[in-house]
Amino acid sequence: MEAKDFYTVADNHVLKFTEQTDLTEDEKWLIALGGIFSSLAGDYVNSIETGRTNQEIRESLRKHWLINDRAAFEHAALRLAIGEKRDLYLSRLKMLRRFFDFHDNANVAVKFVAKFSPLLAVDWYQTRTKEDLRKVAREKLELDRLAKPGNKKSEELFALLKNANEWRKKLDCVADYHQVNDLVAWDAVCLVNLARCATQIHFIDRTEFVKYAGAIKKQVQAAYNSWNEAALAYLMGTFLWQYSESKAKTVIRTTCQYLEDPRTLVHSVKFK
Repeated sequence: MEAKDFYTVADNHVLKFTEQTDLTEDEKWLIALGGIFSSLAGDYVNSIETGRTNQEIRESLRKHWLINDRAAFEHAALRLAIGEKRDLYLSRLKMLRRFFDFHDNANVAVKFVAKFSPLLAVDWYQTRTKEDLRKVAREKLELDRLAKPGNKKSEELFALLKNANEWRKKLDCVADYHQVNDLVAWDAVCLVNLARCATQIHFIDRTEFVKYAGAIKKQVQAAYNSWNEAALAYLMGTFLWQYSESKAKTVIRTTCQYLEDPRTLVHSVKFK
């Protein structure tokens, strides 16, 4: 089971806060990071307690992570910390960036064609650059041929390309897309929230929360310069995992809501 299976993105319109919090400084930093996901899921964005019942959490961990005890949690946390799929998603990001850079510098005709036919734009790119994106996708990214009908990942990738101009403009409101060169935030945000759940149902003690949730905190701080950049990397991770136009709108809107609300911890806790 992968980090992506930890949750189903909700279309949450209201951030949830709990009145009673007793967080340490280390805990505040981690909850600020985890809030990028909490805002989507409808969990509390300012506490270790999620706001869900213990029964709901146990069922979610059992169903999506096959976690029923501390040992299983520790195994899942380790897999997130070492980033089992991180290189795969980073390869996808690099591939898309090469295409987008070409697209940005292309003439008006190519941009027009790309808007309505991603396949023709990809073919044009390959003709001009001598790079076979189909081969890269198939051999290095664990994807079948991009144009293969009925292939879900192919369809998602083409939807991502087709709607690139729209979602990239929206991402500019969060941070500079070109500054994101690492997707460690994808794993880190999930790790924080997994540790929150494990703490609430007593798989681990409160004193152990920082140990597990903060296992890759230094990597996150080294990879990004601000909360916004970390949030942008998390957004890119969601797109590269599973893209749809409706999901993109939901994730971007809710993340911006979280970053802009003055009550959230990102406004009181320094990123570095």
